[in-house]
Amino acid sequence: MSTINIFPENAGAREVYELRKTDPGRAYDLACELIKQKPDDIWIKRGYAWTLYDQIKLFLKNKNHEKAAGLLQLFKKLNIPPGDEDKLLHEKFEQIKRKIVSGDETIPANETFENETLRIDKLLTEFPDQVNKENSEKLIWSIYRYLKAANELKKYDAVFINRLFKIYGTLIIDKPSRVHSIVYYQVTQLFKNDVKGLDLNLISNCWNPPDDLTEEDFKESSHDGKRVMPYAEKFIYTHIKILLQLNDKDKIKSYLKQIDVIIQKFPKYSWLPYQKCKMLLAASSDTKEILNAIIPFVRKKSSEFWTWSSLGDALQHEPDKALSCYCKALTNKGLDVFLVKVRLNLAKILVSKKMYKEAKFEINKILEQKNKEKQKIPTEINSWIKEKWYEETTLTGSNNVFYSQNTKPAEDIVYGESVKNYIGVITNLDKVSGKSYFSVSRNISGGFKPKKQVPFKTGDILEFKLNEKKENDQAVYEVLSYEKTSKLPSKEIYREFEGNLRISKGGEIGFIDSVFISKSMIESNSLKNNNLVKGIAIYLLNKKRNEFGWKAIKVWKE
Repeated sequence: MSTINIFPENAGAREVYELRKTDPGRAYDLACELIKQKPDDIWIKRGYAWTLYDQIKLFLKNKNHEKAAGLLQLFKKLNIPPGDEDKLLHEKFEQIKRKIVSGDETIPANETFENETLRIDKLLTEFPDQVNKENSEKLIWSIYRYLKAANELKKYDAVFINRLFKIYGTLIIDKPSRVHSIVYYQVTQLFKNDVKGLDLNLISNCWNPPDDLTEEDFKESSHDGKRVMPYAEKFIYTHIKILLQLNDKDKIKSYLKQIDVIIQKFPKYSWLPYQKCKMLLAASSDTKEILNAIIPFVRKKSSEFWTWSSLGDALQHEPDKALSCYCKALTNKGLDVFLVKVRLNLAKILVSKKMYKEAKFEINKILEQKNKEKQKIPTEINSWIKEKWYEETTLTGSNNVFYSQNTKPAEDIVYGESVKNYIGVITNLDKVSGKSYFSVSRNISGGFKPKKQVPFKTGDILEFKLNEKKENDQAVYEVLSYEKTSKLPSKEIYREFEGNLRISKGGEIGFIDSVFISKSMIESNSLKNNNLVKGIAIYLLNKKRNEFGWKAIKVWKE
């Protein structure tokens, strides 16, 4: 068992430890002198750290969070390794850091709200013409505590808050820094709570994520096995939301230049590509420019509903094309909670075209979701459900057939001539990955993951809509849609056969002409040597021999 030496080896450090017991102030003064003389001595660093801890506690007791935060930074600069010898030290500083960041939790929010309102007014009265680090720190912490209390109480004075952001933009602030980030977190709460009357221009000038965020803001975490969105991701999304509401095309275009880098650097921020599309739509009035930017993205993310929805938004001046894009979006995977906007946009077009049966289905799906989440019903919905056509229209069970019948215009916009229909056969099912593999000819094959747990089996015949694209100079076929069909595939890959069975001496395998019959198929059908057998075979790869050949997928005795 290892022992840890906790008694200071340095005489000066020992004196600091002894003084802490009787006079923490003198201990701190002595430690400050010693650390100047021997900044790398670990025992002096430890003694100095503990006196910093004592002083921080004193500042917090006197509600001086600014000074406490300054001393916390001095501790961080010591860079004391978090080993066993200093485990308690780091635990204590972690606890006290939370108190510094959150403010004094013992003071009720309503009291903090009133106190900080008065304190900010007083500080601004005393504020000198020339800002400096000290008076900036005082105001920053007061602004933080005020916003935190306002969010807790849901009590907002937009005029006063705008005044704070105007001041904030003039202060001397370290960017990145913890205080800068925690103030911005309170800004995200303002938007979460849908506070009206905020000066978006002032707020957008104060922050520029991710450039002004701390390492801690990017830390990933999970809860109950699910990923928790890091602060950096929340900050970026809020910034985009602010820019979109502000509708300043120059600011949006400027931030768009950063987005591709952010998307590449943070692939887990899964909604960033969608936000990028929204900014593209907001930044330009040139439909051609928007489509040139969005279409390559839709091709890349064709299985995501929101890419097709964004394309529909870009084409709203052409209702037929927009309708097709929204239908295509709704054929892709997406939780109902995220599909409300797509359904609403589609419903608007359907109502305008007097396609009431289809419109009522979309309207009811929106109502179902909004009621489930206890959210406000959109104005258009409230208007439609009072109209005569809504009452008289019989509700359909699904719009799936309607979606499928209207996806072609959207696919033509994105893929052009590269999309074609093929009849193919399922050649293999991978139970581990959930992928299904298919062939439509000896030159065209691929794999796809069904949208739902479809009970496919080897030999099933499907009509595929495939998009041909190039990857590493090789043709790759992307499955856009599929459905079972009674049509037959090409004879190149699918054929019926008949003949006498030849079983190997060990009974392991069999053949009828060039068609391979597996042992399991022989046993399950009780086949004997020389039996007259009919069946269906598909042309596929024999992995053991690394060559293509015919394999029976279904047999029966005559």
